[in-house]
Amino acid sequence: MSYLVFARKWRPQTFEEVVGQRPVVQTLMNALSANRIAHAYLFAGPRGVGKTTTARILAKALNCEAGISREPCNCCPSCHDVAQGRHLDVIEVDGASNRGIDEVRELRENVRFSPYRGRYKVIVIDEVHMLTEAAFNALLKTLEEPPSRVVFILATTEPHKVPLTILSRCQRFEFRRIPPAEIDQRLQQMVEEEGIEIDSEGLQTIARSAEGSLRDAQSLLDQVVSFSGPQVKAEDIVTILGVMDRQEVERAAEYILAGEGKALLQLLDKLYSAGHDLRLFGMSLLELFRDLMISQAFDSAGPSGMGGAGISDILRERAAKLGFPELDRLLQILMQAEMEMRRSPYPRFVLEMALLRMIEGRRLAPLEEIWKRLCQMEERLTVGQGGSGREPQLRESAEPPSVRPGTPKMGEARENRSEERAGSGLSPLNWLEDPRWFELKRIIKREKISLAPLLEYFSSVSPQGEILMIRIEGANSYLSETLEDHHNRKILEGGIRAVFGEDLKIRYEFGRKKEGQGEISPAAASSAPNSVPHPMPAADTLVEKALEVFEGRVVK
Repeated sequence: MSYLVFARKWRPQTFEEVVGQRPVVQTLMNALSANRIAHAYLFAGPRGVGKTTTARILAKALNCEAGISREPCNCCPSCHDVAQGRHLDVIEVDGASNRGIDEVRELRENVRFSPYRGRYKVIVIDEVHMLTEAAFNALLKTLEEPPSRVVFILATTEPHKVPLTILSRCQRFEFRRIPPAEIDQRLQQMVEEEGIEIDSEGLQTIARSAEGSLRDAQSLLDQVVSFSGPQVKAEDIVTILGVMDRQEVERAAEYILAGEGKALLQLLDKLYSAGHDLRLFGMSLLELFRDLMISQAFDSAGPSGMGGAGISDILRERAAKLGFPELDRLLQILMQAEMEMRRSPYPRFVLEMALLRMIEGRRLAPLEEIWKRLCQMEERLTVGQGGSGREPQLRESAEPPSVRPGTPKMGEARENRSEERAGSGLSPLNWLEDPRWFELKRIIKREKISLAPLLEYFSSVSPQGEILMIRIEGANSYLSETLEDHHNRKILEGGIRAVFGEDLKIRYEFGRKKEGQGEISPAAASSAPNSVPHPMPAADTLVEKALEVFEGRVVK
């Protein structure tokens, strides 16, 4: 007998042998037991997951000489003929090469006759989405009302290309990608019975490379065994399949987590000189960091072994020190680089710059650290002002307001602050002197850029109970109408709520125009004035302190 490749030799012959499609085979087995045989089925899913194999098993079960049951006997002549593809009542049609209307008309004539030797005449059309529109139209009526004892099984990898009129006349079954763990288990069974020596890591590499297709995994194993013989080594798999060595990928991840940029680029140059596909290397690195994030989130391999089972202890420890947010940033850089490498004529340069960004980006201070430095800056500012009669807002906590535990509700906070001011005899604060006023202006500018310059004309902003009094000196009709606009008022109130935590209603108090003060025109209001109508000593001091703390300089 001539040699059979693994994919044909190990093709499942019963429903129980089908790998990774339990919902589909369970439904078909129950339908056979209850004699609920539909006239048309649609098997949709990726390549190599068992669509045609399941169709043949169903055809065997329908025409088995032992009777219709959950499983074919695989012993009678009918089952053997279906398995060998020579049963007269089981017709397999390739939709890619028989896609015209003439072939479909011939098929229609064929199904008019009763089965020759079996109970059912089974028509299997593979890659049915390749049929022409005219062929689909010719098949439509026969598919809707076929002769008795005729069953259509349509298989496709692209169900979205099948007309809805065809889909609505079929029972649809979705075949899914097979998990690598189940592929690995099937390959382990094969190598044991074939007498092939291969380690578990090699089988896992083949299972991952198959991308959910058992047939592809069997073909890859066949190819590796043809190269190395019955004793397969790990380097043979890397050489034949062109996959990346897991150790090289983990070594690159260690360099990234340790911040060793020079060693990382040297490793990348070594792989490039050896002829490895750098895009494949980037994808392998992306998969590894994905596994690291899953293991970090679940402190294990993740639900149902989603990933991270084979990660070394060194990588786990270093990833744990980085934390989940930093791993997420590294993963985002790799994902962006993978997309850019597809389009770039210089994928090596794209990957090199991405890897350097992953390392150099670790020098950026995290948000929590920046917030602590802001708190320190405000403390210096408060001390420098010699006591302004109020406590700094930011010193309440070293965490950002959005994550501060135990923060009172806005109404409660407002009442507390109002009682404190009333009890101490202090006048309402002027929020223009609050460092958070700069954050409010930034938010308003982002929401509506034309509204932000008008805030420079506020002379005082003071909370009074449920009202926020805003005093404006020298306002004209344009300024008052713009600020009183309902939409603009909502933007400003929303910004105050977000920055100050106060749910206040704005009330404007427009003062008279001072002598010698010009009219405020729309053109002037649309650009930020260089000089403001009120002094802001706190703001100037804040800028000076910010320059001191962050060691910066004024550019503009």
